[in-house]
Amino acid sequence: MAIKKTGEIFYISLYVKEVPLADEDIFVGIVEDITERRAAKMALAEEAENSKAIMNATSETLFLIGLEGNIIAVNEAGAKRFNAHPADLVGKSLYQILPLELALSRMERFEQVARTGEPLVYEDERDGKFYTSTVYPVIDKDARVTRCALFATDITERKQWERALSEREAKIRAILDSAADAIILIDDKGMVEIFNPAGTRIFQWAEEDVIGKNVKMLMPEPFQSEHDGHIEKYISSEEKKTLGHLQEIPCLRKDGSRFPGELYVTEVWLGRTRKFLGVIRDISERKLAEEALKMSHEDLRESYLKYSAIMDHISCVIYTVSVNGEPTFISNEAEMIMGACASECFKRGRLWDDLVVKEDMAKYLEFRSGISTSRETRKLQYRIKCRDGNIVWLEDKCSPIHDHEGKLAYYQGIAEDITELKNLEQMKDNFFHAVVHDLKSPMTGIKLELDMLAGQITSFSAECSAKEQCRSVYTGYEASMKQKVTDIGEGIDQLHLMIQSLLKLGEIEEEKLELQYEAFGMNDLFGELERDFRGRAAAKGETIEFSHTLSGMVIADFKLLKRVLQNLVDNAVKYSTANTKITVNAVPAKKDSVENIIISVTNTGEPLTGAKINALFQKFKTHGHAESGSGIGLFFCHKTMDMLGGGISVDQDASTITFHIFFPNA
Repeated sequence: MAIKKTGEIFYISLYVKEVPLADEDIFVGIVEDITERRAAKMALAEEAENSKAIMNATSETLFLIGLEGNIIAVNEAGAKRFNAHPADLVGKSLYQILPLELALSRMERFEQVARTGEPLVYEDERDGKFYTSTVYPVIDKDARVTRCALFATDITERKQWERALSEREAKIRAILDSAADAIILIDDKGMVEIFNPAGTRIFQWAEEDVIGKNVKMLMPEPFQSEHDGHIEKYISSEEKKTLGHLQEIPCLRKDGSRFPGELYVTEVWLGRTRKFLGVIRDISERKLAEEALKMSHEDLRESYLKYSAIMDHISCVIYTVSVNGEPTFISNEAEMIMGACASECFKRGRLWDDLVVKEDMAKYLEFRSGISTSRETRKLQYRIKCRDGNIVWLEDKCSPIHDHEGKLAYYQGIAEDITELKNLEQMKDNFFHAVVHDLKSPMTGIKLELDMLAGQITSFSAECSAKEQCRSVYTGYEASMKQKVTDIGEGIDQLHLMIQSLLKLGEIEEEKLELQYEAFGMNDLFGELERDFRGRAAAKGETIEFSHTLSGMVIADFKLLKRVLQNLVDNAVKYSTANTKITVNAVPAKKDSVENIIISVTNTGEPLTGAKINALFQKFKTHGHAESGSGIGLFFCHKTMDMLGGGISVDQDASTITFHIFFPNA
């Protein structure tokens, strides 16, 4: 500080230097008034503190992100999401704190905001938490977007309430949709508010044609004209004679026909609003049955023939089979679907067993046999060869019917033609395999370009090392660039492995894959696997140890076996605890007097839960604790080992997980 002649105190910067002269040394000083600069600096610091206080005063997540993905500022709530302090995140890139796929997704949104200059709102989920986020553009004096401000609010609790409400509504809707009786909710004016699917089936009116209309439209005269008066009388007198009791009423369909209905009405209150809930059952069949009891034998026979004609117009085969397996009733739709009329099925005495294609006969016989030992409905899809030579897919649902003493009386079933559905599924599978197959070529090109980029980085590194100025700048980026290239390469290798597995899996499921058996040494197989995974394991501080006690050659499909082990070792590297050892061991074993080989892959890690164990080998079910992966690998391993005549299993303890595969040494 310094004092002016006027007595005013001001701030200065002083630079003093000793200057030697011929006969003496003098000191030269340079004085600069920095009062305004200091005031501006203090104002700027105060503004920064104010901004920081404002950012930290909210529970929302606040980020200021550069267009290159670098974090310029973050509040405490935002840093807490990453278990860090704001100072630990400022200056870092999104690619350093987020998984690659998530970071790329965020950058796409920031680029959209920068490109359009318009805010963007979206919702996402991370680690079981739901957030609604808004990205705002930050515009400079030249009207250019220079950075983006991200505001994120935790809406997990709201989502949980919404989900609970949705689940409750879904349950109510499921009850309404599955009910066999018409369920109708009306207000105190008689206007319909709820009309379930059974109401549509019974009254023939579509839901949208009834909602908002007076319920009396479902009644014939004179009840239609009298209905409004009944409601008014009930409300004014609170007379509850019609409530809580079953009563028979005449009902009116859309086409004008009448039918007898059984009505149960109750009063419900939603808040302070009065509603009436009615359940109506069509009792036409019961009435017909009651009438039938009064009919003579001939009348009863004629009625049966009428109902049989109705059954014959249902677009599926309805049948009953005796305990001995002989058909007792088959609807005439059998001739429409399979070309075998009911009389022919009766003559054969065994339904359409001789029409089932050879490939499906084993599971068909198991299906028929299983029904006799079960008290539940069983279902099977199988193919039959019709009289005209066409192959038809049937979905057969058969139930055992027991008498009042619990003794098996007969079997009753419905067989539906699902050929068109199966054809659509095949078209979907063909499209899927075509897409996966077409991914191979671009992946190969990307891998080659990545290898070239890695070489160029190495060459550029060598050139920069010879130049001091270049080396000092480049050194800070070299390791990061090489690591990113390595990470991308590993990701491509894993994607390539997944594509290969998908293609082979498609061939297995379509029964088009032919096994290629050959003789090879276990050292050859383990050597290729070691070259494939040595680099990835070393990057995590892991080691892989391969060993075996086989003395002779192995005869199996080398390529398929290698792909199975690639999937297992890939999982071991991915999910193993860092700085530990992965072991791959092969031993001979006898199983039912057949020489088998068991290969075990062991890694350290947390044990899998019961739910994950149960879904371990299912398609599209991931088993890692981070839920990463495609869910294809273990399913592929299971299908492949089954095809090789072997199998796969898993065991674990508190710190290790081991996958075992076994196969016959053909």
